[in-house]
Amino acid sequence: MHTALERAYDRFDAWWVKLVHERFPASAWRMLALPIMIPVTLIVAMLFGFVLMIRRVRRSAAAAMSKRG
Repeated sequence: MHTALERAYDRFDAWWVKLVHERFPASAWRMLALPIMIPVTLIVAMLFGFVLMIRRVRRSAAAAMSKRG
């Protein structure tokens, strides 16, 4: 016996698959994937690097403050 949540998910999944496959056949998804995923990947990598850089700067600033004080 499925729970109400599982039944709701199954209904949503069937609706989503129908919507997607009626709008875009598989070849269209392949054509869309590269132009979308390349900038998304670059942006995520840049954000990750930015976060690491900020953490390093904060840590070195905290170390400098503790040495000075």
